[in-house]
Amino acid sequence: MNVKNISEFYIFGAGKLGQLWYDCWKEFYKILGFIDNDISKQDNGYLGLNVYSIDKIPTSNAIVVALGNKFSKSVITQLVAVGYQVNINLFTITDVSATIPDKRYIEYSYKHVFDEFPNLNNPKSFNEKLNWLKLNYRTPLFTTLSDKIASRKYVSNLIGEEYVIPILDIWSFPDEIDYDILPNKFVLQCNHDSGSFIICTDKLKFDKNNAKNRLIKCLQEDFSLRSREWGYKNVERKVFASKYIGDIDVDYRLFVFNGEVKLVECHIYAKKYHHEGVRLTNLYLPNWTFLNVQHGYNYDESYHIDKPSNFEEMIKIAKILAGNIPFIRVDFWYHNNKIIFNEFALYPNAGFGVIKPKEWDFTLGEWLKLPEKIVL
Repeated sequence: MNVKNISEFYIFGAGKLGQLWYDCWKEFYKILGFIDNDISKQDNGYLGLNVYSIDKIPTSNAIVVALGNKFSKSVITQLVAVGYQVNINLFTITDVSATIPDKRYIEYSYKHVFDEFPNLNNPKSFNEKLNWLKLNYRTPLFTTLSDKIASRKYVSNLIGEEYVIPILDIWSFPDEIDYDILPNKFVLQCNHDSGSFIICTDKLKFDKNNAKNRLIKCLQEDFSLRSREWGYKNVERKVFASKYIGDIDVDYRLFVFNGEVKLVECHIYAKKYHHEGVRLTNLYLPNWTFLNVQHGYNYDESYHIDKPSNFEEMIKIAKILAGNIPFIRVDFWYHNNKIIFNEFALYPNAGFGVIKPKEWDFTLGEWLKLPEKIVL
């Protein structure tokens, strides 16, 4: 059994999110019933279906966990302990939603996060407009910008290779990696996703087998299906090695709206900026006024980030790279007083980044003027 072959399953989670995804899936799958650890729910039906304890369901049946992030991992651990296998008969929301049409999946994913459906016919907020762009503005350039290899070539051609971290080699499969030609320190990653990088600071101690397994797993995933970020859909999947430039304290993410930099998101990596176990993202206006606004991660005004000395150059470069794209986030590192391109983001937080206070979601939405539709 795998996700491509299942036509029916049980939903783990007889609650608000279980109902949400039941409504999304019921036209495409046969829902056999619900499973829940809450004994009181097991005595009653839910949405006209029975609610069971996990011991009442044979492992020959498939289960989809429809819970929030807070509980999903512990429930998956519970199910694995009684014999279920991930990607065999135990699946996530994203797994079984692969065949759901983009618009429907985006609408339900949006409600999962914001507790309301988006207005995609007349979007007003930033997140609504990002999701409109996913569905209605698709150009071949977005494939290039989403490709971690092709995007570096794109940037080099526009502003010069001195702004780009050198790529050491490229492979189709992890088995092809020739570690003999790599320096002692390097970075491995896939080109078709986000966050798959593996840092090596000592080749003699580097766990090659673990890196291989992680990269294989990443290469198997169609990253565009997670949140329907169309830019990733047609990227030819590769593995590549980059030069290791050292520790990075801050990722400077410039939000470019219709050719103008309106916002800077400082994503903070340095331990000196961290609360214990908490990632920080501080927002600034281009004049470096701090904003008491949260976008996804926590923020803290006391963890002040200095404006880079050549920030105006950073703005100039971001505008060149953005061109006439309605919206794009251009990410830079600032290392040894040098601006280094990191990556592009067409849909920050996949268009599901909670912004608080909520009125700022609409402020950013006002800044983004939507283009005419382009759908390939």
